[in-house]
Amino acid sequence: MKDDNGHRLIVKKNQIIWLLKCKPSCWRLYFYVYENYKDKRIIYVHAVCKQKDREDPQDAIFAKQVADAVRPDGSATTPFEFPTG
Repeated sequence: MKDDNGHRLIVKKNQIIWLLKCKPSCWRLYFYVYENYKDKRIIYVHAVCKQKDREDPQDAIFAKQVADAVRPDGSATTPFEFPTG
């Protein structure tokens, strides 16, 4: 998937974490693909409302830490704040 300018909207951040850029909104959704035999699911592990042009590398690190805690059963919850205004 690419945006209107040809930039990728889904980017692999490390061994297991992917980033979905929800353009034109501020949201960036970090996820991994959970595989169980023939079943594949997307597990969202971190959501960020981007406030700057540059990506914060700590977001991918945090997402991997959450994913490591969630796997292998694929269930957990973490809080995040929606932007106001």
